[in-house]
Amino acid sequence: MRRLFLALLMVLHAGAARAETRFMVGIDTSWDLQAASPRIQLYSVSVPNDKLEHFLAGATIAWMLSVAGYNAPTAVAGSATAGALKEVRDMGVLPGLGHGDVEFADFVWTLMGGAAYVGIQALLSRPSPAKGDPSSTH
Repeated sequence: MRRLFLALLMVLHAGAARAETRFMVGIDTSWDLQAASPRIQLYSVSVPNDKLEHFLAGATIAWMLSVAGYNAPTAVAGSATAGALKEVRDMGVLPGLGHGDVEFADFVWTLMGGAAYVGIQALLSRPSPAKGDPSSTH
């Protein structure tokens, strides 16, 4: 079975208060009638680096659980559990572990990292349709 660990190409820049990562999320093409040429516009979104770290942690946890033989729902649940435990630690309710800033968004980014890995893995591990199979579409 094929395994994929998501590798992201990113451009880092330091913002005024904190570093962020810009991702290209889409391309819009249209025809410029005056210049008689296509116009291409790239859309991007800024993601704070701490959210990116949560996303990558979730994907890494799902990948490790998947490699260990656990099924997809368990891999996503593992990512969600890790995200939730990290936020519980940030609350300071666990003795001796300190505390940080509790953000629901951190939990969501960790969960989405696990879900993204599992989704990509499912797409890439689909069997190819047999040649001449009438159920395959061309």
